[in-house]
Amino acid sequence: MIKVILGSPRQLQERWLSDYRQGALAGPTMVPNETLAQFLYGLLKAMVPQMRQMPRIESLWDFARSLLPQGAKIAPIGMEKALASLLARDLHQELPHQVPGIYLNIIRHVLELRRRQIVLPSFDGIPWPLILRWLEDIWPESLYDEFRVYQYASQAPLVTGDMASLAIYGYVEAHESQWQLLHALSHHYSIIVYTPWLTHYDNSLAEDWIKKWREQGAIVEMLPENAKKPRQSAISVRPGTLMLHSIIDQVASRQGENLLLVLGGMDSTSLMRLAKRRGVIFREKDPVLSQAKNVWAAFWRLVQNQGDEATKRLWLEVIEEHGRSASDALGYVHRFSEQLRQIHLWQELVELVDDAARFHDIDDLSRTLTACRDWVIYDQWHIPPRVDLIEELWELLPFKKSYGGRSGILWAEGLNARMLTAKTIIVAAIHEGTFPRGVVLDSLWIPELAQLYGLPGPDHAHQQDLHLLHVLIESAEQEICWVVPQYDDEKLWWPEGLAPEEEFDGPDQVPISSATRNMAKIRDWYVSHYDSEVLDAYQGMIGQELAEALWPHEVTPTALEQYGTCPLAFFYEQVLGLKSPWDEDLYTISPSVKGQWMHKVLELAVKSDQPITAQRLRQFVEEIAARIPPKNKVLQAVLSHVKDDVVRDLLQVWPLIAPSSSDIVDTEYPLQWTLYTEAGSWQVKGRLDRVDYAKDGTITITDYKTGILKNPDKIAANNLQLPLYYEGMRHHVSEGAIVAQVQGISAKNQFVRRLLSLDGAQDDTALQLVNQIASRVKQGEFFPLPRLQDDPCRICAYVQLCSADIKGIRRRKKAPDDEYWQLWED
Repeated sequence: MIKVILGSPRQLQERWLSDYRQGALAGPTMVPNETLAQFLYGLLKAMVPQMRQMPRIESLWDFARSLLPQGAKIAPIGMEKALASLLARDLHQELPHQVPGIYLNIIRHVLELRRRQIVLPSFDGIPWPLILRWLEDIWPESLYDEFRVYQYASQAPLVTGDMASLAIYGYVEAHESQWQLLHALSHHYSIIVYTPWLTHYDNSLAEDWIKKWREQGAIVEMLPENAKKPRQSAISVRPGTLMLHSIIDQVASRQGENLLLVLGGMDSTSLMRLAKRRGVIFREKDPVLSQAKNVWAAFWRLVQNQGDEATKRLWLEVIEEHGRSASDALGYVHRFSEQLRQIHLWQELVELVDDAARFHDIDDLSRTLTACRDWVIYDQWHIPPRVDLIEELWELLPFKKSYGGRSGILWAEGLNARMLTAKTIIVAAIHEGTFPRGVVLDSLWIPELAQLYGLPGPDHAHQQDLHLLHVLIESAEQEICWVVPQYDDEKLWWPEGLAPEEEFDGPDQVPISSATRNMAKIRDWYVSHYDSEVLDAYQGMIGQELAEALWPHEVTPTALEQYGTCPLAFFYEQVLGLKSPWDEDLYTISPSVKGQWMHKVLELAVKSDQPITAQRLRQFVEEIAARIPPKNKVLQAVLSHVKDDVVRDLLQVWPLIAPSSSDIVDTEYPLQWTLYTEAGSWQVKGRLDRVDYAKDGTITITDYKTGILKNPDKIAANNLQLPLYYEGMRHHVSEGAIVAQVQGISAKNQFVRRLLSLDGAQDDTALQLVNQIASRVKQGEFFPLPRLQDDPCRICAYVQLCSADIKGIRRRKKAPDDEYWQLWED
């Protein structure tokens, strides 16, 4: 007997629980994915506590695999890459090999055809029948891919003592290989199929699924429609870190509620890491084994002679913690590298990897590397273990724990969220072409061919995601909150029927609010300290009389560069003396504070008479962080995270900047000189991060940079700092050559060093720009003209006072040669 029950996810969930309570359902439940399996298992355990023995809840794939004969091998990780290499070797004359990536693309398509049991005719230069025959000929009898797993399971003995009935829960579609197994199950067991059926959206995705069950004699039951719909709201927020914070804000404000977070088209790793720092704990699903992954990556780089000094130090530090000496470890790297060059078989590589796992003696790493043992199958195909193919396969290794924690906030990615229910559902982030996915034309089979042979069409993924979004509406009990990206001058886009325009006759309008980070606090701070009406009315021109009265007699190279970046920001900070309020955020440390820490730690390192190790740097960081604490209160986890970043960056850059034992080094070297311009004189003050005096009389001045590194030779109004430091040093020393350089000290700028190669013309350029700045300051010209390619508005503390929509104006004008944007080039 087969019964198909149609209804909303919440109705189906209640019916499924009721069937278990009343004994109508006693056997296992088959679901599309592990996320839903864990969700239903927890639900059944909480709602039907009297059950003595919990039923099996697993995916159809896991059920099929459980029926395989003992010793059967599942297709190994990276098999597609290996098959593509084999296809290029065997059939390159029959294929259009000039197309980049054609072999891997063909393999993915032919495996899909095999799974769906479809034979395409030759089309557009691709001999599909020949490729399918080739695949069958080379396929080892003992190797099981998805097609063979379902094929074997559908023919295996299915009757077992613990299965009188079973449930098929949450599916809306299946391919031919899966239908073979479902058809076989229907001949042995009583089956109840629970399928979502939407009341306000197209159900075409599930029509074929329902039709197939009807053909097998299924009875269809439609659950009565629930008139109650959840409240909808939306948060519009800029993509990137601000969006991550906003998502976590929404989750944190609802902690304690029955909550589900659905992620689409965005990386979950960054969100989970940030959430953990902020004390918001999500349920762990296959958490990444970061240490094991990083240790193996460092080891492989050293074996390939591609590791830098920092890579070697960090790897040795881990190895030494496991009782190995540095000399033994480096000797092992050398031996492994030599043996790797001599192997000719995958079996030899597997033996090498097993030996490396024993040497490292890290449980998580050893468990992960066992996946490599399946690669011996490639020896049957006579594929040599090339280094480039090995490196591609490393990237696919499953450095993840098995599904673990059930504590924390429930979340799911994409289609894995189908059939999950909650009181409140947050969906992040709705964005055209990403989530829902866009319509993608397939280069190997045209839509007409796909339709003729029953293959997924170009809009299949798009329709799957649209269906999911509407399923989620009926999965929420009280509220569903959409997080959408916000862009300048871009109309907000919504999937069909979710948040229609005013003229659309459909669901209620969704209220949209913009997410900000403490902007209200910042505005209130300014209002409480200054006359907001005067500042709001200010338009950037104060006139010469007032400007002369406010003339700043002392400036720094940083301040002059600030004028070149945005004159209005210079006016607020240098002329009016407005201090920027710090962001009272528990989860963020200001980049300027982190920069101070890195500068001060390097000052201690340069003066230290002991070797600079990771442990020594950690001591320096703790000392400096205690001396220069963040202005705002932050969580201890955030402090630890930033300190680790500082140690990691400085450990990598130290070999590049360690001073020579024969040089004399000064740090925080003070400079002061008078700079004369046509508008008046300025006392210029500054401090050099470092000055090195060589034996030959050469003086090297170094400016450390933690952010983006500009080319000091490209002198511009917003790139004056190093030329001015060079000019100031010339006033301080009378002899010896002076070398000026900027040195990157963070991973953000890749630790790059750039030298200033001044000649007479360049020297004049810097002084001419300073003269123009002085003239404009004296005239009282403080127009908001930021260098937009650097996007200073993004981090400007005075953005709430600025009346100009600079970025919007530029987009509308689209005129880069307009004199409005050519203040310094004229």
